[in-house]
Parts: sequence; C-alpha cells; structure tokens
Amino acid sequence: MGRLLDVWCEATVPYLSEAGKGMDGRMDARRAVKLLWSGLHGQFGLWRNVSDVSDASELDELRDALLFALFGRV
Repeated sequence: MGRLLDVWCEATVPYLSEAGKGMDGRMDARRAVKLLWSGLHGQFGLWRNVSDVSDASELDELRDALLFALFGRV
C-alpha cells in the first residue's frame, strides 16, 4: 500500500488543513487515510455481506458521516 498511501496522503493534507485538523496534531494525513481506507472498505463489506443493508442510500449516509468526521465536510 506504499505508493497508494502516499498519493492518498497528498490528496488528504489540504482537506485536513481546511478542517483545521492538520495544524494542531489531532489528525495527521497517514492516520486519516488509514481511517478513510478502512471505513470505506468496511462499508463495502457491510453492503456485500450484511442482509439488513439493502438500501444504498444508507451506505451513502455512512460514507458522508465518515467524511464529515474526518474533514468537517462531505
């Protein structure tokens, strides 16, 4: 995941700075990327394997909540 992690970090830093999370040490880019990566993969796992997640809009809401928690916006 080396190169991919680097690219995601480069893309994530501006969002963290804009949200004010990169400046005070609450969230560095590598940690944010790992959280985003695992959260999105977890959502895919739910959609694929859990029978009560039948509506894609629920997954969209979970994704948006994760992005808001990380970056302060969707």
